[in-house]
Amino acid sequence: MKVAVVGGGPIGLALALMLARENHEVHLFEKGSWPRDKACGQGLMPSGLKILEELDITFKEGEDCYSFQGVDYIDGPFNIHGILRRPGVGIERTVLSDRLVSKCRQNPLITLHEETTILGISNYPNQVELKWSNGKERFHYAFACDGLHSPLRKKLANRKVRTGEWRMGAREHFNVKPWSQNVEVYWQDGIEAYVTPVTNEKVEVAFLWFEDAISPNGPLKEALWQRFPELREKCPQKSAQGDFRGHGPFSTYAKDILKEKVFFVGDAYCFLDGITGEGLSLGLKGAQILAKNFTKWNWWHALVFRMHYFHYKAMVRLALGLSYNKRYRRLLFRLVQTAPKSFNMILRLNDF
Repeated sequence: MKVAVVGGGPIGLALALMLARENHEVHLFEKGSWPRDKACGQGLMPSGLKILEELDITFKEGEDCYSFQGVDYIDGPFNIHGILRRPGVGIERTVLSDRLVSKCRQNPLITLHEETTILGISNYPNQVELKWSNGKERFHYAFACDGLHSPLRKKLANRKVRTGEWRMGAREHFNVKPWSQNVEVYWQDGIEAYVTPVTNEKVEVAFLWFEDAISPNGPLKEALWQRFPELREKCPQKSAQGDFRGHGPFSTYAKDILKEKVFFVGDAYCFLDGITGEGLSLGLKGAQILAKNFTKWNWWHALVFRMHYFHYKAMVRLALGLSYNKRYRRLLFRLVQTAPKSFNMILRLNDF
Protein backbone atom coordinates (compact mmCIF):
# COMPACT_ATOMS: atom_id res chain seq x y z
CA MET A 1 0.00 0.00 0.00
CA LYS A 2 1.00 3.63 -0.50
CA VAL A 3 0.66 5.56 2.73
CA ALA A 4 1.48 9.06 3.99
CA VAL A 5 2.95 10.09 7.33
CA VAL A 6 2.43 13.76 8.21
CA GLY A 7 4.96 15.03 10.74
CA GLY A 8 8.66 14.21 10.97
CA GLY A 9 9.23 14.10 14.70
CA PRO A 10 10.48 10.90 16.37
CA ILE A 11 7.07 9.20 16.21
CA GLY A 12 6.53 10.02 12.54
CA LEU A 13 10.03 8.89 11.56
CA ALA A 14 9.79 5.69 13.60
CA LEU A 15 6.35 4.94 12.17
CA ALA A 16 7.71 5.41 8.63
CA LEU A 17 10.41 2.81 9.37
CA MET A 18 7.84 0.41 10.85
CA LEU A 19 5.53 0.78 7.84
CA ALA A 20 8.42 0.22 5.44
CA ARG A 21 9.27 -2.97 7.33
CA GLU A 22 5.75 -4.13 6.50
CA ASN A 23 6.57 -3.46 2.82
CA HIS A 24 4.42 -0.35 2.40
CA GLU A 25 5.47 2.59 0.23
CA VAL A 26 5.80 5.53 2.63
CA HIS A 27 5.78 9.27 1.93
CA LEU A 28 6.69 11.36 4.97
CA PHE A 29 5.87 15.08 5.03
CA GLU A 30 7.67 17.48 7.40
CA LYS A 31 6.94 21.22 7.42
CA GLY A 32 10.37 22.07 8.83
CA SER A 33 13.81 20.54 8.42
CA TRP A 34 15.86 17.93 10.23
CA PRO A 35 17.11 17.40 12.83
CA ARG A 36 13.98 18.41 14.74
CA ASP A 37 14.13 19.93 18.22
CA LYS A 38 11.36 20.29 20.78
CA ALA A 39 10.90 21.66 24.28
CA CYS A 40 10.23 18.43 26.12
CA GLY A 41 11.66 15.98 28.61
CA GLN A 42 14.46 13.95 27.02
CA GLY A 43 14.30 10.71 28.93
CA LEU A 44 13.41 7.53 27.08
CA MET A 45 12.05 4.70 29.19
CA PRO A 46 13.18 1.09 28.64
CA SER A 47 10.10 0.02 26.65
CA GLY A 48 10.60 2.86 24.16
CA LEU A 49 14.31 2.18 23.91
CA LYS A 50 13.57 -1.47 23.11
CA ILE A 51 11.34 -0.45 20.18
CA LEU A 52 14.09 1.78 18.77
CA GLU A 53 16.60 -1.06 19.12
CA GLU A 54 14.26 -3.27 17.08
CA LEU A 55 14.48 -0.60 14.37
CA ASP A 56 18.28 -0.79 14.55
CA ILE A 57 18.55 2.71 16.06
CA THR A 58 21.62 2.82 18.30
CA PHE A 59 23.42 5.47 20.34
CA LYS A 60 26.92 5.91 21.76
CA GLU A 61 26.80 5.82 25.53
CA GLY A 62 28.23 8.96 27.09
CA GLU A 63 28.75 10.77 23.77
CA ASP A 64 25.20 11.17 22.50
CA CYS A 65 23.14 9.59 25.29
CA TYR A 66 23.34 8.75 28.98
CA SER A 67 21.95 5.60 30.58
CA PHE A 68 19.92 6.15 33.72
CA GLN A 69 19.03 3.43 36.19
CA GLY A 70 15.92 4.84 37.81
CA VAL A 71 14.01 7.91 38.99
CA ASP A 72 14.36 9.98 42.17
CA TYR A 73 11.47 12.11 43.42
CA ILE A 74 12.61 15.03 45.55
CA ASP A 75 10.37 17.26 47.65
CA GLY A 76 12.44 19.44 49.96
CA PRO A 77 13.93 17.11 52.61
CA PHE A 78 11.99 14.11 51.28
CA ASN A 79 13.38 11.73 48.66
CA ILE A 80 12.13 8.47 47.17
CA HIS A 81 14.33 6.38 44.92
CA GLY A 82 13.17 3.90 42.29
CA ILE A 83 15.10 1.46 40.09
CA LEU A 84 13.85 0.46 36.64
CA ARG A 85 13.74 -3.09 35.31
CA ARG A 86 16.45 -2.16 32.80
CA PRO A 87 18.18 1.16 32.04
CA GLY A 88 16.54 3.98 30.14
CA VAL A 89 18.44 6.71 28.33
CA GLY A 90 18.53 10.48 28.30
CA ILE A 91 19.08 11.74 24.77
CA GLU A 92 18.77 15.15 23.16
CA ARG A 93 15.84 15.34 20.75
CA THR A 94 18.08 16.55 17.90
CA VAL A 95 20.33 13.50 18.28
CA LEU A 96 17.35 11.14 18.27
CA SER A 97 15.91 12.96 15.25
CA ASP A 98 19.21 12.68 13.37
CA ARG A 99 19.49 8.92 13.96
CA LEU A 100 15.92 8.28 12.82
CA VAL A 101 16.02 10.46 9.72
CA SER A 102 19.35 8.92 8.66
CA LYS A 103 17.79 5.47 8.86
CA CYS A 104 14.78 6.66 6.84
CA ARG A 105 17.02 8.11 4.12
CA GLN A 106 18.64 4.70 3.72
CA ASN A 107 15.31 2.95 3.13
CA PRO A 108 14.21 2.78 -0.55
CA LEU A 109 10.54 2.46 0.44
CA ILE A 110 10.55 5.83 2.24
CA THR A 111 10.35 9.19 0.45
CA LEU A 112 11.00 12.24 2.65
CA HIS A 113 9.32 15.57 1.78
CA GLU A 114 11.21 18.21 3.78
CA GLU A 115 9.88 21.76 4.34
CA THR A 116 6.49 20.71 2.98
CA THR A 117 3.27 21.84 4.63
CA ILE A 118 0.05 19.95 4.00
CA LEU A 119 -2.49 22.55 2.87
CA GLY A 120 -5.54 20.39 2.26
CA ILE A 121 -6.97 16.93 2.74
CA SER A 122 -9.82 15.26 0.80
CA ASN A 123 -11.39 11.82 1.02
CA TYR A 124 -12.26 9.53 -1.87
CA PRO A 125 -13.53 5.93 -1.86
CA ASN A 126 -10.73 3.90 -0.23
CA GLN A 127 -8.24 6.78 -0.57
CA VAL A 128 -7.22 10.07 0.98
CA GLU A 129 -5.73 12.95 -1.00
CA LEU A 130 -3.15 15.33 0.45
CA LYS A 131 -2.36 18.70 -1.14
CA TRP A 132 0.75 20.81 -0.62
CA SER A 133 2.17 23.94 -2.25
CA ASN A 134 3.50 22.30 -5.39
CA GLY A 135 1.65 19.02 -5.60
CA LYS A 136 -1.04 16.60 -4.54
CA GLU A 137 -1.23 12.84 -4.28
CA ARG A 138 -3.60 10.11 -3.17
CA PHE A 139 -2.80 7.47 -0.59
CA HIS A 140 -4.56 4.43 0.81
CA TYR A 141 -4.14 5.80 4.35
CA ALA A 142 -2.51 8.73 6.13
CA PHE A 143 -1.04 8.92 9.62
CA ALA A 144 -1.15 12.19 11.55
CA CYS A 145 2.02 12.59 13.62
CA ASP A 146 1.92 16.37 13.47
CA GLY A 147 2.17 17.12 17.13
CA LEU A 148 0.46 18.74 20.06
CA HIS A 149 -1.54 21.27 18.01
CA SER A 150 -2.07 18.88 15.05
CA PRO A 151 -3.29 20.79 11.95
CA LEU A 152 -4.75 17.56 10.53
CA ARG A 153 -6.74 17.04 13.72
CA LYS A 154 -8.21 20.50 13.20
CA LYS A 155 -8.85 20.04 9.47
CA LEU A 156 -10.79 16.81 10.12
CA ALA A 157 -12.75 18.23 13.09
CA ASN A 158 -11.30 15.51 15.28
CA ARG A 159 -10.24 17.50 18.32
CA LYS A 160 -11.57 18.01 21.83
CA VAL A 161 -10.56 20.70 24.29
CA ARG A 162 -9.34 19.52 27.68
CA THR A 163 -11.47 20.40 30.66
CA GLY A 164 -9.84 21.84 33.75
CA GLU A 165 -6.61 23.75 34.01
CA TRP A 166 -4.09 23.44 31.19
CA ARG A 167 -0.46 22.46 31.57
CA MET A 168 2.63 24.17 30.15
CA GLY A 169 6.23 23.06 29.59
CA ALA A 170 9.76 24.43 29.09
CA ARG A 171 13.32 23.15 28.95
CA GLU A 172 16.99 24.23 29.12
CA HIS A 173 20.36 22.44 28.74
CA PHE A 174 23.43 22.89 30.94
CA ASN A 175 27.04 21.93 30.31
CA VAL A 176 27.60 20.22 33.65
CA LYS A 177 28.55 16.67 34.51
CA PRO A 178 25.58 14.58 35.68
CA TRP A 179 25.61 14.24 39.46
CA SER A 180 23.25 11.26 39.53
CA GLN A 181 22.73 8.06 37.58
CA ASN A 182 18.99 8.63 37.88
CA VAL A 183 16.51 11.09 36.47
CA GLU A 184 15.58 13.51 39.26
CA VAL A 185 12.10 14.99 39.63
CA TYR A 186 11.84 18.01 41.94
CA TRP A 187 8.33 18.84 43.13
CA GLN A 188 6.84 22.16 44.12
CA ASP A 189 3.15 22.96 44.38
CA GLY A 190 1.85 22.84 40.82
CA ILE A 191 5.34 22.75 39.25
CA GLU A 192 7.83 19.94 38.57
CA ALA A 193 11.44 20.14 37.38
CA TYR A 194 12.84 17.06 35.61
CA VAL A 195 16.62 16.66 35.45
CA THR A 196 17.78 14.21 32.79
CA PRO A 197 21.45 13.51 31.98
CA VAL A 198 21.85 13.44 28.18
CA THR A 199 25.64 12.94 27.86
CA ASN A 200 28.63 12.62 30.20
CA GLU A 201 28.95 16.43 30.07
CA LYS A 202 25.39 17.71 29.81
CA VAL A 203 22.01 17.64 31.57
CA GLU A 204 18.58 18.85 30.56
CA VAL A 205 16.17 20.51 32.97
CA ALA A 206 12.53 20.39 31.87
CA PHE A 207 9.68 22.11 33.69
CA LEU A 208 6.00 21.22 33.71
CA TRP A 209 3.43 23.36 35.48
CA PHE A 210 -0.22 24.31 35.76
CA GLU A 211 -0.94 27.68 34.18
CA ASP A 212 -1.97 29.39 37.40
CA ALA A 213 1.11 28.14 39.28
CA ILE A 214 3.24 30.84 37.61
CA SER A 215 2.41 34.55 37.59
CA PRO A 216 2.00 35.94 34.05
CA ASN A 217 4.02 38.99 35.09
CA GLY A 218 7.80 38.98 34.68
CA PRO A 219 10.22 36.66 32.86
CA LEU A 220 9.03 33.05 32.76
CA LYS A 221 12.49 31.57 33.08
CA GLU A 222 13.30 33.39 36.31
CA ALA A 223 9.89 32.61 37.78
CA LEU A 224 10.50 28.89 37.25
CA TRP A 225 14.05 28.82 38.59
CA GLN A 226 13.11 30.77 41.71
CA ARG A 227 11.04 27.76 42.81
CA PHE A 228 14.06 25.43 42.81
CA PRO A 229 17.04 27.14 44.52
CA GLU A 230 18.75 23.82 45.37
CA LEU A 231 18.64 22.86 41.68
CA ARG A 232 19.86 26.31 40.62
CA GLU A 233 23.07 25.71 42.58
CA LYS A 234 23.72 22.53 40.60
CA CYS A 235 23.00 24.27 37.27
CA PRO A 236 24.67 27.69 37.43
CA GLN A 237 23.63 30.12 34.73
CA LYS A 238 27.19 30.33 33.37
CA SER A 239 26.86 26.70 32.29
CA ALA A 240 23.54 27.24 30.44
CA GLN A 241 23.50 26.60 26.69
CA GLY A 242 21.11 29.50 26.14
CA ASP A 243 18.39 27.30 24.64
CA PHE A 244 15.52 27.93 27.06
CA ARG A 245 12.30 27.12 25.19
CA GLY A 246 8.64 26.85 26.19
CA HIS A 247 5.83 24.73 24.79
CA GLY A 248 2.08 24.54 25.30
CA PRO A 249 -0.59 24.84 26.37
CA PHE A 250 -1.45 21.13 26.29
CA SER A 251 -5.07 21.95 25.58
CA THR A 252 -6.47 19.62 22.90
CA TYR A 253 -6.48 15.95 21.93
CA ALA A 254 -8.08 13.70 19.30
CA LYS A 255 -11.60 12.35 19.71
CA ASP A 256 -10.92 9.30 17.55
CA ILE A 257 -7.88 7.21 16.59
CA LEU A 258 -9.16 6.84 13.01
CA LYS A 259 -11.02 9.58 11.15
CA GLU A 260 -11.69 9.36 7.40
CA LYS A 261 -8.71 7.14 6.46
CA VAL A 262 -6.39 9.11 8.78
CA PHE A 263 -4.91 7.56 11.93
CA PHE A 264 -3.75 9.77 14.81
CA VAL A 265 -0.72 8.83 16.88
CA GLY A 266 1.73 10.43 19.32
CA ASP A 267 0.92 13.92 20.57
CA ALA A 268 -1.49 14.34 17.63
CA TYR A 269 -3.65 11.72 19.34
CA CYS A 270 -3.13 12.66 22.98
CA PHE A 271 -0.44 14.28 25.10
CA LEU A 272 0.14 12.91 28.59
CA ASP A 273 2.47 14.17 31.29
CA GLY A 274 4.73 11.40 32.50
CA ILE A 275 7.43 10.50 34.97
CA THR A 276 10.06 10.77 32.23
CA GLY A 277 9.93 9.68 28.63
CA GLU A 278 6.58 7.93 28.78
CA GLY A 279 5.17 10.26 26.13
CA LEU A 280 7.75 9.14 23.59
CA SER A 281 7.52 5.48 24.61
CA LEU A 282 3.74 5.64 24.43
CA GLY A 283 3.85 7.17 20.95
CA LEU A 284 6.24 4.45 19.78
CA LYS A 285 3.95 1.74 21.14
CA GLY A 286 0.98 3.30 19.37
CA ALA A 287 2.96 3.50 16.13
CA GLN A 288 3.89 -0.16 16.46
CA ILE A 289 0.24 -1.18 16.89
CA LEU A 290 -0.81 0.86 13.85
CA ALA A 291 2.00 -0.33 11.58
CA LYS A 292 1.13 -3.98 12.18
CA ASN A 293 -2.66 -3.71 12.14
CA PHE A 294 -3.93 -0.66 10.20
CA THR A 295 -4.94 -2.69 7.10
CA LYS A 296 -7.23 -4.87 9.22
CA TRP A 297 -8.16 -2.31 11.89
CA ASN A 298 -11.08 -3.31 14.12
CA TRP A 299 -12.49 -2.75 17.60
CA TRP A 300 -9.89 -5.03 19.22
CA HIS A 301 -6.91 -3.10 17.85
CA ALA A 302 -8.55 0.17 18.90
CA LEU A 303 -9.10 -1.21 22.40
CA VAL A 304 -5.45 -2.30 22.74
CA PHE A 305 -4.32 1.13 21.50
CA ARG A 306 -6.60 2.97 23.95
CA MET A 307 -5.67 0.73 26.89
CA HIS A 308 -2.05 1.86 26.66
CA TYR A 309 -3.24 5.44 27.08
CA PHE A 310 -5.71 4.56 29.83
CA HIS A 311 -2.94 2.90 31.84
CA TYR A 312 -0.72 5.98 31.63
CA LYS A 313 -3.62 8.37 32.22
CA ALA A 314 -4.43 6.71 35.55
CA MET A 315 -0.82 7.08 36.72
CA VAL A 316 -0.60 10.65 35.47
CA ARG A 317 -3.77 11.77 37.25
CA LEU A 318 -2.44 10.42 40.52
CA ALA A 319 0.84 12.28 40.03
CA LEU A 320 -0.89 15.53 39.09
CA GLY A 321 -3.15 15.34 42.12
CA LEU A 322 -0.10 14.95 44.35
CA SER A 323 1.63 17.81 42.54
CA TYR A 324 -0.85 20.30 43.97
CA ASN A 325 -1.26 18.79 47.44
CA LYS A 326 1.89 18.91 49.55
CA ARG A 327 0.27 17.18 52.53
CA TYR A 328 -0.77 14.06 50.62
CA ARG A 329 2.43 14.11 48.60
CA ARG A 330 4.63 13.98 51.67
CA LEU A 331 2.41 11.33 53.25
CA LEU A 332 3.00 9.21 50.15
CA PHE A 333 6.76 9.85 50.42
CA ARG A 334 6.75 8.60 54.00
CA LEU A 335 4.78 5.49 53.09
CA VAL A 336 7.07 4.64 50.18
CA GLN A 337 10.15 5.14 52.35
CA THR A 338 8.86 2.43 54.70
CA ALA A 339 8.59 0.00 51.75
CA PRO A 340 11.12 1.16 49.12
CA LYS A 341 10.60 -1.82 46.83
CA SER A 342 7.00 -0.72 46.28
CA PHE A 343 8.16 2.31 44.28
CA ASN A 344 10.33 0.06 42.10
CA MET A 345 7.21 -1.98 41.34
CA ILE A 346 5.21 1.15 40.48
CA LEU A 347 7.93 2.36 38.08
CA ARG A 348 8.10 -1.01 36.37
CA LEU A 349 4.33 -1.32 36.06
CA ASN A 350 4.29 2.16 34.56
CA ASP A 351 6.61 1.05 31.75
CA PHE A 352 5.32 -2.32 30.64
